[in-house]
Amino acid sequence: MARLGAALKATRLARRPKPTQVEAADAIDVSRANLQSIERGTASSKVTPAIRAYARYLGWTPESVDRVLAGGDPELARAAEAQEADPEQRISMDAARLPLRVVDAIESDGALVDTALIPLGDDATMVLVVKGRPGATVDEIRASATTEEILAALEAYRRSRPHLRELSTDQEQSQAANDA
Repeated sequence: MARLGAALKATRLARRPKPTQVEAADAIDVSRANLQSIERGTASSKVTPAIRAYARYLGWTPESVDRVLAGGDPELARAAEAQEADPEQRISMDAARLPLRVVDAIESDGALVDTALIPLGDDATMVLVVKGRPGATVDEIRASATTEEILAALEAYRRSRPHLRELSTDQEQSQAANDA
């Protein structure tokens, strides 16, 4: 149950806007303490209606709870629906093993403008996905940004990445202290 709780918590933290534990608990009609127990995996030794309600609230498919308990990954309902509608155009979470926050960002509103693979030394590659503002066409978005602006944005991102990692670590430590 700890794996399930961790996956549920990770999904909540990856959502934008990120719901608080209080907001999530209110949405599924449980106490914050009960939600914390679900996220720690200590709420019950079996899957309860509250756990299934929390998974639904986070956008998981009905099968995702059982998939996670069996060692697999959850699937977002929206991603599953899109995959069924046009399997050639969607990412298979099982095949790609993408974190839910990445799948959600890719499938969010806004045109897919471009992608890039940026080598990070010999052992890694960064995948960059450029999304446009919702409602704008790809041509409108491309026309509004010059190559120099895009390269400047990429360079700014490269320089900021170490700082983002530090913020992420600080935030995780702060969250862990709050959850304790």
